[in-house]
Amino acid sequence: MCEAASSLSVLIGVAGLPLHPGRICMRIVVEEDEKRLVAIVRHMHASGRSMREIVTDLRIMGVVNHAGKPLRLVHVWGILRGKKR
Repeated sequence: MCEAASSLSVLIGVAGLPLHPGRICMRIVVEEDEKRLVAIVRHMHASGRSMREIVTDLRIMGVVNHAGKPLRLVHVWGILRGKKR
């Protein structure tokens, strides 16, 4: 588990769960690091930072998604507009 925001990597994960033989059901996996990232992004936004500023800050911090790529504006928008977990 990551100790600092700068070591966060992953926004949303998906895991396959066998429901019936031969069938796979997908569900979203919410990890502790993801919850921490959501809290950080929401705190930044509540403090008056724009979404573009948040994206820039996350890039500087080295936050990446599952593919190892920096988060984009659409990801931050999804976090801010998504339901609270």
